Amino acid sequence: MPRTDLTKTQLANLDDRTLRLIDLIRLELPDGSIKRFTNAEADVTSKVVDGSTSEVYLTGQGYLNHGPVPLTSQINANRIEITFDSTVTDSSATQPISRILLNNTISGGSVIISKRLVQSTETNFNANPSHGVEFIVFKGLMDNVSYKVTNTESTVTLFCGGPFANFDRTSVYGFTNTASQQKKYPNDTGFDFSANNFQNIRWEE
Repeated sequence: MPRTDLTKTQLANLDDRTLRLIDLIRLELPDGSIKRFTNAEADVTSKVVDGSTSEVYLTGQGYLNHGPVPLTSQINANRIEITFDSTVTDSSATQPISRILLNNTISGGSVIISKRLVQSTETNFNANPSHGVEFIVFKGLMDNVSYKVTNTESTVTLFCGGPFANFDRTSVYGFTNTASQQKKYPNDTGFDFSANNFQNIRWEE
């Protein structure tokens, strides 16, 4: 996805560290519940998803970072990792995100990672960013989670696949994604039989 909406002045300001990018993470679980996170110093109001609906991304909810998002013109099954601190949670949270991810069905839920360009000292993140630049860098599906505990920290990592993840079952999912199919077609169980049918396919010249 080209970043043609960044002007030369804005790119120069990024290089000079007078501007910075903040993360906006939106998770929609298969049960329809939506969780929003940011690494900014205050909550962020944004319309980046559809351009009209204001959504509030919460700070202090344990979000740490996400892995690299490759920009390529090739069709491939990108795999992205989103990491949360499983212990640090703002007092306004009704339930830590680590508990939600570990105790609920997540496979097939949707993920959107967006960025906002802001002043390096900006702390007022309303729905109309001062520099007018927000963009989505990743859209995909949740796959699974891992829980890691050390002597100094505990983290939960959410593994996500890109739009073509279901076509790369070995390296991304490892199984046919019935959950993502049933998110739109609840009664469709056709994927349950695909693995059995695969053994009957003969590949010939």
